[in-house]
Amino acid sequence: MKNRLATETIGIIIITSFLLIVGLPGQAAEPTLIQQNGKKLVDAGLPRQQEALTPVQREGRELAFDDSKTNCIGCHRLPDAEYWGNIGPSLLNVANRLSAKQMRAQIWDPAVNNRFTVMWRFGKHKLLTDAEIDKIVAYLLTLKEG
Repeated sequence: MKNRLATETIGIIIITSFLLIVGLPGQAAEPTLIQQNGKKLVDAGLPRQQEALTPVQREGRELAFDDSKTNCIGCHRLPDAEYWGNIGPSLLNVANRLSAKQMRAQIWDPAVNNRFTVMWRFGKHKLLTDAEIDKIVAYLLTLKEG
């Protein structure tokens, strides 16, 4: 009984710490629907940055939205997404919360920070190359308020 209680307590502490570091879901402004090239997109309350992205950042954005490669929006909220999941924290303004090094480590192997995570270990299991991870990080660094 003591071991079970200690394990549950440690699990709660780990999850709470992770949420405090990465952020809680639903902290962003309410989205509004917009139209782009005849497609409905969601403006997640951030300035439209797509046009101002460098080629590397644009490639990172494409990877983040690629549901056959990373499917980030399956678990996370990102600007301009038509849909998103809520298993992981919102990535709106993620650059205000995490450094490039922290983002890269989280994408490479999220189990280092949370062994109970369901996030894929993109780098560790070679689902993404180092260059692809760097491109995603370059894109995520544009998601900054202020």
